[in-house]
Amino acid sequence: MSLKQPHKIRVPYNDLEIISHASGGGGNLIMGYQDQLFTGYAIIDYFPDTKDIQFEDEYKNGEHIGWDNEYYPTGELKSECLTIGIHFSMDTTEYDINGNVTSHIRVVSDTTYSELVAKYNLLD
Repeated sequence: MSLKQPHKIRVPYNDLEIISHASGGGGNLIMGYQDQLFTGYAIIDYFPDTKDIQFEDEYKNGEHIGWDNEYYPTGELKSECLTIGIHFSMDTTEYDINGNVTSHIRVVSDTTYSELVAKYNLLD
């Protein structure tokens, strides 16, 4: 399995704890792990046969900010979506099983994209 950003911690979502609701509403939760704000990937689901990661969401300082990734059973990246919170997906790319881009959608201007990437340190 070739995970995106393999150096980052990965924890099953059910092992995280709700600390509070994010300011501004919208349903965003602040998540913690081992008595700290969680930074890393929350594993949302596994493939039943292999127990490899199927879906994962990135968190920064407890907030759902960063990449939402989906993998093929082979471990190749199927889709990646750069998000800020649970409702704002600003850049989504889908891949075929060979790693070729099949779809790419950016819903913000290049300037806004660059500003948000810098503000939230999204590509580290």
